[in-house]
Amino acid sequence: EMEISAEQILRERTSIAQKTSLFEEIMTCYQSRLFHFVLRIIHHHDDALDVTQNTFLLVWEKLHQFNGSSKFSTWLHQIAYRETLHFLKKQK
Repeated sequence: EMEISAEQILRERTSIAQKTSLFEEIMTCYQSRLFHFVLRIIHHHDDALDVTQNTFLLVWEKLHQFNGSSKFSTWLHQIAYRETLHFLKKQK
């Protein structure tokens, strides 16, 4: 299973061209995993797709906040988890 290193994130997020390329790599690497992670919590395909998409928008916006103190996948899943809980809270 492919993993993007913290070092790669920290190195490539600096310029917009590199960040765009990096983001495509992040999506390719993690989209399926994150979707299934969210789906296990939400149990609804379309809602899980929406939450996954929102997660990636947040990741794009917050990539500068990743500090490398954890694995990138851990940071990504934390964002997905918070976004999933936010979605469920709005549904109530």
